[in-house]
Amino acid sequence: MKRIVALIAAIALAFVFTGTAFADTLAGGSVAQGINGAKACEIALKNAGLTKKKVSNLQVKSKKQYFEVGFTKKCGGTKYEYDVAKNGGKILEKEVKYAYKRCCSKAKVGKTAVLKQVAKHSKKKLCVVKKGSCTYKYSNHEGRYKVKFSYKGYRYEYELLAPTGKIAEWEKERIKR
Repeated sequence: MKRIVALIAAIALAFVFTGTAFADTLAGGSVAQGINGAKACEIALKNAGLTKKKVSNLQVKSKKQYFEVGFTKKCGGTKYEYDVAKNGGKILEKEVKYAYKRCCSKAKVGKTAVLKQVAKHSKKKLCVVKKGSCTYKYSNHEGRYKVKFSYKGYRYEYELLAPTGKIAEWEKERIKR
């Protein structure tokens, strides 16, 4: 008798889960491949090339469509912030803020080297990039170059780290007319 009750309970559970998946399929076309906060954290750490042991201040916040994952690299103090989609685990946005020691942050690469780096990354000629603006700003023990230029209906904005010439942030946006 106990076996029959257990069998009926197992069939009922299977039917409930199958019915839910079937309803999701009818509503959206397919069952969504959702991830949890731990998986989002794993995706962000893998993208940064780090492990949990090498970071501090690890935070995961759940938003409606994505997870915000933030952490700081223990050695060096570089801060990482990611937006990871709940559906599929795709990285929607990534921001890296490099930290510098006070003694070396004033050293910088030259303006020409920065413009060449932007031209290489944007795949535009150096003369096009030079028509825009290039400014240097030093604050909070961090030096950055900002490069802005427009080309064929798009506006490009770059922020580069002054000591290394690495691109910290960049954006390409269509100019609205």
